[in-house]
Amino acid sequence: MTLLEIAITPSSEKHVELIQTLNSLLGHLQQYSSNFNIAKTENTISVTAELKNQEQLDKMGADHDFALLCGAINTLGVKSELLINGMKNNKLALKLKKC
Repeated sequence: MTLLEIAITPSSEKHVELIQTLNSLLGHLQQYSSNFNIAKTENTISVTAELKNQEQLDKMGADHDFALLCGAINTLGVKSELLINGMKNNKLALKLKKC
C-alpha cells in the first residue's frame, strides 16, 4: 500500500472555493485509490489517498485531474505539503512537488 497525504492551508477567503474544487476533482481521482478522504479543520484541509501500489500512484500523478488539483492547491492555498508514505523527500514527492 502507498499512502499519499496532502496538507493544505487555504487562504481564508478561498477556503470554501478550495473545498468545492477538491470535491469536484476527487471524484475522478478516486478510481486510483481504495480510500480517499478529505478532512477539514478551521485552518487546514487534508487529503489522504490509500493506493494499492506505486503503479497506481504513478498513474494518478500523471492524470489530468491531478494536475488540476495541484493547480487549485497552488492558486487557492497559502501553503501545502505533500507526503508519500510519510516522507516529503521521497523521489516521487519531489517529482510531484507541483502540488
